[in-house]
Amino acid sequence: MMPVARALPALLIAAALLARLVLAWGFHGNFDEDSYEIVQGIVRAGGNVYAETSRYNYAPPWFLVLGAFNWVQDATGLPAHGIIRTFLTLIDAALAGVLYAVARQLGLSPLRAVLIFLLNPVGILITGFHGPVDGLAVLFVWLAVLLQLDRPQRWRASALCLVGVLCKPIVAPAPLYALAPSIPSYVRRVLVVAVIGAVFALTFLPWLAEGREAIARNVWAYGAASASVPGAGPSVIGLLRIGILVGFGVLATRMSIDRAVLLWALLTVVTQPFGPDQQYILPLAAGALRPTRSFAIFSVASTVALLGSPDNVHLLSFGQFGEWLVWLAAVAWLVQLVLPLWVRRPQAVPAAA
Repeated sequence: MMPVARALPALLIAAALLARLVLAWGFHGNFDEDSYEIVQGIVRAGGNVYAETSRYNYAPPWFLVLGAFNWVQDATGLPAHGIIRTFLTLIDAALAGVLYAVARQLGLSPLRAVLIFLLNPVGILITGFHGPVDGLAVLFVWLAVLLQLDRPQRWRASALCLVGVLCKPIVAPAPLYALAPSIPSYVRRVLVVAVIGAVFALTFLPWLAEGREAIARNVWAYGAASASVPGAGPSVIGLLRIGILVGFGVLATRMSIDRAVLLWALLTVVTQPFGPDQQYILPLAAGALRPTRSFAIFSVASTVALLGSPDNVHLLSFGQFGEWLVWLAAVAWLVQLVLPLWVRRPQAVPAAA
């Protein structure tokens, strides 16, 4: 019989995945789940997703995946929400496997990283109840990280980042940070991101004739329009966020690759206060690799916010208090991450002869 100490990690991993599946099958979900099912209906009927609904804000690959799930529903009779979020639970498991490999390459504790990532209640609540596609996009960013740990592989790593962006454009600035080992030149990384953006735009061509205005409004302007600050237009806020995310990319070559990806994730959260709950999942993988007090505080704050969020389980009622907690925790974590880059270490005093 396997000793309890050896069996415990496997049991904890199984419990973490089971918790996601309980939420996935026990609850229909939120606005995003409704949107997925609307999109599935349009795909089933052979319609133009962009022209027929304003509730799809991504590139085509995700709606093609949702359309494929129609076949699973027809074959099994199972509900869409369970199928979709079971798939996203498997994505979490795959990301945990990538983190295991990354941790081994970096000389960190691989099992600890996997357990911290999968057992984090933030990931359980977001994947199990909310079910966003962010985890799938992040998976490809971390695959790009893993690919570069042995040696620079700019083309393959760039291709993986492109797939991540096609899954969800929120990771579009991530290549500026994740590709630093393979492309040390900041200017060249900016050019790679520009090429990725061009390819992203080209994927809409088959749907452009009928859905041009909807694509511009619901995809290209979505990120800026979703961040509102009194007294400033959404385009100004969007440009400011992009400027911050692009500008901080110059620091990526001064950090280990996992910390560089963490920097991108935290900047995404910090520059969009009161943004969508699913963005809380972005720093979890990097935080699990090198758990700090700031990571623990962020996880607690995000859990509190999700428990009180109308977009999540909504067991409590905090108003915007939970979102403020998350934002402050993210700012503190960001400061802890970047401050050492500017603090000049005292030079050693040579010993007297």
